[in-house]
Amino acid sequence: MGRAGLTLYQLLPLAAGDLEHAIAALEERGQPLAPAEFRAVLAELVVAVGAIHAAGLRHADIKPANFLITPTNHVMVCDLGLLGGAADSARGWGTVGFAAPEQASLGCTALDVVAHAWEWVGDALLRRPRRDQRPIDVHALGVTCFCMLGADWRGARREAAAARGGWGRRGWVPPAWMPAAAAPLLKSMLARRPGRRPTLEQIREHAFFEGVDWAAVEARRVPLPLDLAALATEGRR
Repeated sequence: MGRAGLTLYQLLPLAAGDLEHAIAALEERGQPLAPAEFRAVLAELVVAVGAIHAAGLRHADIKPANFLITPTNHVMVCDLGLLGGAADSARGWGTVGFAAPEQASLGCTALDVVAHAWEWVGDALLRRPRRDQRPIDVHALGVTCFCMLGADWRGARREAAAARGGWGRRGWVPPAWMPAAAAPLLKSMLARRPGRRPTLEQIREHAFFEGVDWAAVEARRVPLPLDLAALATEGRR
């Protein structure tokens, strides 16, 4: 960060592209991420979003296009235009398909809208403290995971919606392309009720990440097992 007179400026490294570009390249190849690759990339996403949450903030628009691939082949979160405090409302914001049900009006069902409207009225009447909005980022990160794993991006987003709605009588059967160990974690991240979604700290402690050296991931001492930068460059063409 710097200042020139009344102008603030920020210098960032030139990115090879973003995660959406990398996913597009994988989709073009018909080659989704292998389980080990997925776990390594997701660990970096968890660290990136977790840093925002640890600062008492929420992002409100997590999606593949908002993760840049650095020249050193690591991931960094970007687009902080909707950044706000952990309790600041993000209703009506976000991106369709990634936004959580409580963000309303973004592709949610009428039942979702009514349920969360009643919660808002109850909070106002009972003067309850404002709700933590960070679970919206967990939901969007869950949809991002489906996009990384599915060879067909649109199909992956439909599958994520099915998982979110699969708490009923019929349940939800994970697709064949999803690592069995990841399915319970991803489904919990897409829970309709925000309070049922895990926090980023709880995600770190999930069995899916057993053996991960989080300090090393934070310090970017763990090389990714695939060339995301090359994939992002390929996906931009």
